[in-house]
Amino acid sequence: PGERWKVHAALADACTSPKDADRRAWHLACATVGPDEQVAVALVETADRARRRGGIVAQATALERAAELTGAARPRAERMCAAATIWSAAGALDHSEALLDQAETLAGDDIAARIQVLGERAYHAVLRGRTGDVFDVLVAEAAGAGPQDRLAAGRILSLAMNAPLARWDVAATLEVCEKVMALTAPDGHPDPGFPKGAVRMALARVLAGQAAGAELARECVAVCERHVPNGACAELAEVLTYVEEYALARRMVERDVAGARAVGDIALLGYGLRRRAQLEIRLGRPLMAYSDALECAGIADAMAQPTTIAASRATLALVTAVLGRADDCAAHAEEALRLCPDDDLETGVRVRYALGLVALAGGRAADAVDELRRADAAMRAVVEPAVVPVAADLAEALVRRGRPAEARRVLDRLDAGVATTGRRGRRAAALRCRALLARGAAAGPLFAAALEAHDDVDEPLERARTLLCQGQWLRRSRRRKDASAPLAAALATFETADSALWAQQARHELTVLGLRTLPSAEHPGLGVLTPQEWRIAWAAAQGRTSREIAAEVLLSVRTVDYHLGNVYRKLGVSSRRALIRQLGGSAELPA
Repeated sequence: PGERWKVHAALADACTSPKDADRRAWHLACATVGPDEQVAVALVETADRARRRGGIVAQATALERAAELTGAARPRAERMCAAATIWSAAGALDHSEALLDQAETLAGDDIAARIQVLGERAYHAVLRGRTGDVFDVLVAEAAGAGPQDRLAAGRILSLAMNAPLARWDVAATLEVCEKVMALTAPDGHPDPGFPKGAVRMALARVLAGQAAGAELARECVAVCERHVPNGACAELAEVLTYVEEYALARRMVERDVAGARAVGDIALLGYGLRRRAQLEIRLGRPLMAYSDALECAGIADAMAQPTTIAASRATLALVTAVLGRADDCAAHAEEALRLCPDDDLETGVRVRYALGLVALAGGRAADAVDELRRADAAMRAVVEPAVVPVAADLAEALVRRGRPAEARRVLDRLDAGVATTGRRGRRAAALRCRALLARGAAAGPLFAAALEAHDDVDEPLERARTLLCQGQWLRRSRRRKDASAPLAAALATFETADSALWAQQARHELTVLGLRTLPSAEHPGLGVLTPQEWRIAWAAAQGRTSREIAAEVLLSVRTVDYHLGNVYRKLGVSSRRALIRQLGGSAELPA
């Protein structure tokens, strides 16, 4: 050992070039036995350089070694906690928690250091689905820290909202967020140092049906964009999706996804991909959502946290429901329900919604009623109808089951939510269901009003569903010529989105009218390619090079080309041009 230390010291002395600063720091660290602040500072600088070039594991390793070489208790605890934070972003939660145990012991009675450790523990609780376990501790610590450090107290208290949010307890979520805003932003505007507090306040207000929620969300955009990607933009994107600000939502979520890829933050990447998949579903692009959901599921599996896996499978269940893949939807839903805790009603609702939606699309109204009713019951405290848009689908399922009185009661609640929030997409869906309940000619003006409402919001699949219902009504009213146009338009949208079960319904209606249509066919690749092959094929269809795809899926270029070879063989194509055409990608076809 003594000789080895001398060798490292000699190598450190030889590393005099600025480009060898990282090498010098590590040789010094290997030549040092006890605490040495100068070497620790050099390693912190190395960690910062690693962060800038996207080396998240190198950053975490350097911070951890810097903490080991730090003598004073408080800075050692802070560096240890910082290393734990980066290790959790890299997916190494068990190692991260071991470092937090050391940091907590070092922190002692130092409130600032304890708050830092507790904040990271609370984040771990979110990832592991145990937010209820730390709720009381967060509230108590925030109360003790508030007089000394309002911003630090607000940061940890904001994490406490995850416990009531998982239960869809809107009142308790709003109460926590109001306390956070009182600590971090008493003037009611987003705090530049901690915009997440305002983002979470916006979410709570939106859930409660308060118009101020959407206004605060829009105000948060510029503040969140000034920060390095840390999840705030992805959180904000979810709120903006609920309030139908789809362009802003895309801008926000793309920022966090791109930022996470740049630094290798897989926890943030999975978080952002899940929210982008939900946005793509609203925008009628389920194949793009499928690619994001598959990648999100792969990240969740790598992190090996049951709650994170459950949330990713719930997203996959919804995507496959929209694609009309009932068996896949059921399999993903089963795994999500098996893994999510009993008090995680948020994941449970999303799973039941997916199962109900695929049942409704497949003509299984009884199953749809059962699943959607359970989701609807769990969300009674949520005023905003666009969060998980269950109500209109439940009403339609009840109509198709011959229960108009129950359907009207559901629609009355939906209409009240629309009147409070003004959501255009939900208003269109409500009018569609009112048309289904109407008798005779009274349905016509309601369908027309629904389609007019659809014109104000970019939700093509919802519009196609209204066209399908209108066409069915026209055919049954013996207005066969009038029925063909809306049915053909609906079929075109469903086929473009690869929503197989909805397309099957539209095709059946056209066949009854005596109009010939091509037989339904599953999208090339779905069910044929493995998840890894699908992700690579879809990325190639969007115009990405093999090198760009390799960086995205964390494989070598050679391995990506190997998978593309399998894709070509399975799909019967021989070039990227043919692949783009077959998958319907967004890339321009090469000349």
